[in-house]
Amino acid sequence: MEFRGIMKQGKLGYVVFLLLAAVLVYFGIRLYPVWKAAVYLKEHLDMAHYTYELELDLDREALPEGSGRVLGILKKLTGLSEKDIYHLTVRGEVWENMIHVLVFPGDLQEPLMELYLSDAMDVINETMLYNAVRQNLTEKYGLLKLVMPEQKETLYITLEQTEQLFGLDLKQVRDFRLERMDDNIAAGGYFLLLAAMSREKEGDLDCFTLTMDQVEIQFEIPKEGCRSPLKISLKVQNPSELTGKAAAAASRMGFPAGKELAMVKRFAITMTSGSEEIVMPGNFVNQTIIELLSQIREWVTQLFNDGADEIFENQPV
Repeated sequence: MEFRGIMKQGKLGYVVFLLLAAVLVYFGIRLYPVWKAAVYLKEHLDMAHYTYELELDLDREALPEGSGRVLGILKKLTGLSEKDIYHLTVRGEVWENMIHVLVFPGDLQEPLMELYLSDAMDVINETMLYNAVRQNLTEKYGLLKLVMPEQKETLYITLEQTEQLFGLDLKQVRDFRLERMDDNIAAGGYFLLLAAMSREKEGDLDCFTLTMDQVEIQFEIPKEGCRSPLKISLKVQNPSELTGKAAAAASRMGFPAGKELAMVKRFAITMTSGSEEIVMPGNFVNQTIIELLSQIREWVTQLFNDGADEIFENQPV
């Protein structure tokens, strides 16, 4: 009897051992790809060099004081609709401390504005914005064609000159900087993050997704030998209302949550690893032209009383 008891205990221990081994094998098979993806993130995530596409839905009623006026002036100058003004797509590249920005209001296929932002200088594509304004104003006031010829050469102006030209205070634009996602994390940290996310295979990509009430984060991580770039996506509804884990997740991605984002109803950004070096343009408009265009603005204000005083009014925003 004692011998049989020992045999039963031995068999039971063997069964437990097999079950544990099976569980370990299962988790090994399940988690090994996650570990490989975590190592890939550690080795390839570079938040100093990437391209991005950002979609924004703005809340008109929650805009900071003065911001609504900037958008209102832009709407009247360019002829854009209310819907276009408050739905923006922003595309560009980041190269260390420099940001290239293309702004597409509404469903426009061509950008309305192009900016280069850096710690040393901020500039805007004067030709692109000028021609958009010219097209709208000359359609309303044909006489302006005589003093506002179409520009062919691509020229740039500083944001300070833009303020002088349109009578605006663009401090918020000058101070704009994308927060960098923390890419100084060990592979183990990425592993814990990815292990908590759902995983799906899409071709040569492993897609990891984490969905909370107002936040969705996704990593598209190429498999070994795949030439597709690493992509990170973040979607947030009502970012000013984020709290707890959702707020922490957005902040970890480089996007703070709180009252400073009350003007944003929704945003969705996709960051793709790799970008070309950004070179600050050097082809600037002559200051004499800026002064001439400023005089034209004043002349239009005096000549036309069709809301022009509201469009070109020289007051800080």
